[in-house]
Amino acid sequence: MNLLRVELCTQLLHLLLLLLQLLLHIVNQLAQGISDVAGQTNYNTQNLLDGSNGTMQVSIGNGSTQLTTNDATLSGIGLTNLNASSASFLSDLDSVIENVNSMRSQGGAEYNGFEHAYNNLTNGRSNTITSYSRKVDQDMGAGMSELKKQQALQQYQMQMQRKKMETQQNHARALFS
Repeated sequence: MNLLRVELCTQLLHLLLLLLQLLLHIVNQLAQGISDVAGQTNYNTQNLLDGSNGTMQVSIGNGSTQLTTNDATLSGIGLTNLNASSASFLSDLDSVIENVNSMRSQGGAEYNGFEHAYNNLTNGRSNTITSYSRKVDQDMGAGMSELKKQQALQQYQMQMQRKKMETQQNHARALFS
């Protein structure tokens, strides 16, 4: 019976060791993925996630703002010194998760700021185009009104000149008849 227990404990330890090795392999693959993303994410040839830029100046409309670029490399988020066999592994892992969440929060807040500025500029542009269109439409209406007025005045003047000429012709006929 004791021999059976020892055998079961040995198999259980062996399975736990295999599971731990599998988990470490998965963690290493994920760490490599994080490293690849942090090293290859760039904009206009500037790396965004490796911490080399610190802040970037971004122009929005007439103003500008600072964009903070975090160090999302393995060392930047605190993932290089993790030891799965240490007693503080879970608290260290919590610290890494906190770092990542903090970076995501900051990035999300900056993104929301940019999105607000973009929407504000788009709205301003749309309002300007609408206002200009209304002004042109009003000018067109006023112009058409003025044209109709001038045409009516011209027709009236022509009629008056015709009547004047007819009256003069009638006077001339009356004198010579």
